[in-house]
Amino acid sequence: MSRRELSKSFNRIERIIHWRVVSAAESLTSGDAKDYLHIDETIDGYNLYHVAAAVDDPSSSSGISLQLYSMGDSSDILSTPITIDSGDYSSKEAASQPVINPTYRKLATGDRLRADVDANGNGAKGLVYHLGIRNY
Repeated sequence: MSRRELSKSFNRIERIIHWRVVSAAESLTSGDAKDYLHIDETIDGYNLYHVAAAVDDPSSSSGISLQLYSMGDSSDILSTPITIDSGDYSSKEAASQPVINPTYRKLATGDRLRADVDANGNGAKGLVYHLGIRNY
């Protein structure tokens, strides 16, 4: 490995953001703008490479559907939304996994990400988004 390649490999950074959108005791309701995540200069230029979500109490009868929206691009970031199946606590084993649209994956200083709940299930409480970002 050359010095340049070695230097690049040391500068690769990955981070996970755990974003509490709805408090654990609060019922999950549908609608846009449940919360906003402000992007600051420390993660400017990072790319979103992973998204997932979890609830504190699962839905008892129908699934949950979640979207991530970029206020800077005025677009949905996910071409396939995050889903949490009925009875599950997380999106980990959902039948449909989220897909990040590559056009909107780059984060920029001053941008805001918006958490949207497209379908809230039945009786679910709390909501946390998990965002994996990296600088390469």
